[in-house]
Amino acid sequence: DVIELRPRDALLLYTDGVTEGRRDRDFFGEQRLADSAAGHRGWAASLCHGVLADVMAFQRGVPRDDIVVLAAQVPGDLSPVGTP
Repeated sequence: DVIELRPRDALLLYTDGVTEGRRDRDFFGEQRLADSAAGHRGWAASLCHGVLADVMAFQRGVPRDDIVVLAAQVPGDLSPVGTP
């Protein structure tokens, strides 16, 4: 499958330590990740920082696995306003 990204769309990559982050017997999981990503829309850096903060908070600041979050964002229109 091919997915076309538009300006300002972001691609979020992460290790299994994100979704498999645990608090007691509960996993962070795919749904929490999707909710976190939706809540931190904007720039790629804020998306990464926000998701990482949410995963760490879920685990009470004690990660039990590797955690890597990387976002690549398609640049938006950088031309000055009013430029044809």
